[in-house]
This record gives sequence, structure tokens and C-alpha cells, in this order.
Amino acid sequence: MFYGGKKLNSVNKNSSFSESNIKKNTYFIALSQAFNLILALGLNIMAGRYLGDEGFGKYAFATVIYYFVFLFDDFGIVTYFTREVARNREQANKYFTNSAVLKLILISVSVLFLGLYLSIFSFPADKALLIILFGIYGIIYSFNQLCSGVYRGFEQMQYEMAVVMIEKILVTAAGIYVLVKGLGLVAFGSVFVFSGIISLVINFILVKVKFRISWTGLNIGFMRSMFKAAVILGFFMFLAQAHARIDVLLLSAMKGDSVAGWYSAPYKILLFLEVIPTILFTSTFPRLSRTYLTDKNYIEKIYTIGFKYLFYIAVPVIAGTMFLAPEIMSLFGSEFTPSVPVLRIVIFAAGFNFFNIFTGGLLIASNKQKEVLKVQTGGLLLNLVINFILIPSYAHIGASIATFISYGSVLAVTLVITYRSVCRINQKSFFWKGAVSTAAMTLFLAFTVLPFLPKFIIAVGIYAAVLLIFKGIDFNEILHVKKIRAGKNNGN
Repeated sequence: MFYGGKKLNSVNKNSSFSESNIKKNTYFIALSQAFNLILALGLNIMAGRYLGDEGFGKYAFATVIYYFVFLFDDFGIVTYFTREVARNREQANKYFTNSAVLKLILISVSVLFLGLYLSIFSFPADKALLIILFGIYGIIYSFNQLCSGVYRGFEQMQYEMAVVMIEKILVTAAGIYVLVKGLGLVAFGSVFVFSGIISLVINFILVKVKFRISWTGLNIGFMRSMFKAAVILGFFMFLAQAHARIDVLLLSAMKGDSVAGWYSAPYKILLFLEVIPTILFTSTFPRLSRTYLTDKNYIEKIYTIGFKYLFYIAVPVIAGTMFLAPEIMSLFGSEFTPSVPVLRIVIFAAGFNFFNIFTGGLLIASNKQKEVLKVQTGGLLLNLVINFILIPSYAHIGASIATFISYGSVLAVTLVITYRSVCRINQKSFFWKGAVSTAAMTLFLAFTVLPFLPKFIIAVGIYAAVLLIFKGIDFNEILHVKKIRAGKNNGN
């Protein structure tokens, strides 16, 4: 195998294309994301309890700015880089160098927009400093993601898992310390910057030592062609993230930080749940990118399996949250009682987003970025219109309704495009199996009075047991995502 254009004798030539890679990558990504989810939930619950609704609203606002800074600095480069390296690994050095230089150029755009934003709007000192800190973190995160693109392109996600876990442990431990000691928002934001720098240093060492990536192959013409190809992906990512986060900016501006906090706490749960479809998207994207033209049956099989297990997760999560919403929001503190109806609405949007992320990834892997871009543009515009109509009268409830409608609309259109131009689901029985299992779980939740934790555990057990009784879970399907020879998948 050639990593970065240089042969690594320690790696078997065909190892990256072996059947075990999808299983291995899915395992590493799932483990990493589950670990990160637990830490992130814990940190955000602590932030809610110690910062209060207003402080949490400021924190949520700053994290939105961080995502936009990252998006301006990335603009689809990492997704394009991952796809192209997965297809042509011998050119990894060239793609990495030109991608990194492009990012350095785009940093100036990010800084310019952030400076203009801070000069136009008047923020309290702590909020302004927090925005600057998270803006810096967004730039650091952009380069960390470029290194992750190397791991994904070579289907060696264990390195990404290790680095991300180190960063999240640092953020969580230091963040909780800062919160408990009452050191304030600025110190809390500094924790993210410090942890991001540590992970960036580790990432640069790994891509240099393990993958022989070096800063060679800079070519202005090639860089220009890269940017042209990536820009559609960048618009897609921008629209998707704007769709997911613009509500917080609008609520903060129109109703204040406390109301933004009421919306952000349950909405953070929606964002955390994104890790579930992201596991599928990240672990299968390189292989789908290589095989969409050569093996339609494989594409259909992977899509069906992914859709099936996302359905098995999304439906009970929605039903369970409807019953457990008061207990869930009480974890953030008494100031977040107004968040309960928001959680009950946005959990449906979270379910829609399960399929949006996975299906959107399939469309991108199939070179249908333009279609995805149109859908995301329509979804964002719809979200903005509904927000401007509902927020003045219904505040955080109106924003949650806008999220529900826009996410549902995007899903409907995305599914139609997928069915017409890429593939269809070749199984149907899992729909009723998941529905019946969820109904059994729902009956238990409706007629049982127990503390939150035992009620949750028993409900999950009932759902899993009924699903197993109806043979809804095929362990062979999970462990062996496909049974096609590696050479065939590789187009050989």
C-alpha cells in the first residue's frame, strides 16, 4: 500500500480494501462517537446547571459562531479531500498540501467575517470574548478535520478515534473544573481552544509519521480545480449547518439569551444524536465513493441496512423522549422547565435528521452534490421564513416548530431523489417490526411509575426483546456488512 505516495512495508497491500475494514472502521467510529456523546452530554448538563439559562444561551450562541467559522475555513475541502484520497491514495500528499494551503487562505475570510460581525453588533464583554475564543477553536477544528480526512480516506479511523477521545477527555475534565470553580464563560471557552491545540499537534504528528504525509505537491492550478470541485460540497455543508443552527442566532437577537438557552438545551440533544447517522456516513462514505458506478447492488444493500437500523433507533428514541422529556430536561436544572415542549418537538426533527444525514451522504458519494445543494437551500429558506413568522409570537416553541417542518420537508425531497436516481430500499418488513416493538415499549412507559433511570433501562430492554422476538435484528448483517470480494468492491 502507498500512503502519501510512499510505500509502507508494514502494511499489506490489500489490507485497506479487505472486508474487515468496514467492520473495523464502523467499530472504531461507533466507540469513539458513543464515548464522545456521553462526555458531551455530561459537560452540557453541567454547563446548564452552573451557567443557568442565560449563560447557557451565550455558550450556545458562541458554538454556532464556531461552526460558521469552521465552515468558511473548510468550504467542502475535507469532504472532497476524503472522497478523492479514498479513490486515489497515491496522491494523498498532493491533496493534503493543496487542501491545507486553501484552508490557510480561507482563514482570512473567516477572520474578516468574524471581525465585521463583532463590529456591527454590540455584545457584552464576556459574550464577545467567548465568540472570539470559539472562532479560534473553529479554525483549529478545521485543520483537525483535514487530518481526520486522511484517516478516513485510508480507512484507518482508529487514529481519529484516539485523537478525538483525548481532546474530549481534556475538554470535559477541564470544562467541569472551570464550571464548578465558577471561573466564568471566558475560562470555559479557553478550555476548548487549549484542547483543540493539543489534538492538532497530535494529528500533525500522526499524519506525518503513520501516513508519510508531507507538504509537497503544491500546485496553484490544481488548488483552483480542487476549490471549484469542493465549493458545491461547501455550500451543502454551509446550508446544512445553517439550517441546524440559525435558530439560536435568531432567538438570541429577537428574544434574548435566556430564551436562546431554553431552546439550545434540548436542541443540543438533537445535535448529539447526529453522531448515530454520522457513524454510518463516515464509515461507509469512502467505500460508497469508490463503488457507486461499479456495484449498484452493493450500494442498495448498504443503504437498506443503514436505513433499517436507523429506523430501529429513531422510532423508539422519539417515542421514549415524548414520555421522558420532563425528566431529561430536569437534568439541566429548574431554569430549563420551558424547554420540555421544545424537546418533544425537536426530537421528531432529530429522527428526520437520522435519515437526512445518511441519505445525503449517499447522494454526495454518488456525485449528486447539486441536487443536495438545491434541497438544502430550500430547507434553509423554509426554516428562515417560518422562524421569522413564529418566533415573535411563540419564541422558542416557534423555532422548534420551524425545525420540525423544515427537516421533515428536506427528508421527503431527499428520499424522492434517492429512490429515483440512486437506489431503493429492498426490504420492507423492518418497518412493522420496529413499530410493534416501539408500541410495546410505549405501553410500558405510559402505565409505569418508576424513577427515570430504571424506567429508561427497562424500556430499552422491552424494545430490544420484542425486536429480537420478531427477528428484526440480523447479527450477520451487522457483523458482515457485505459479502462481496474486496477486489470486486475495488472495481478490479
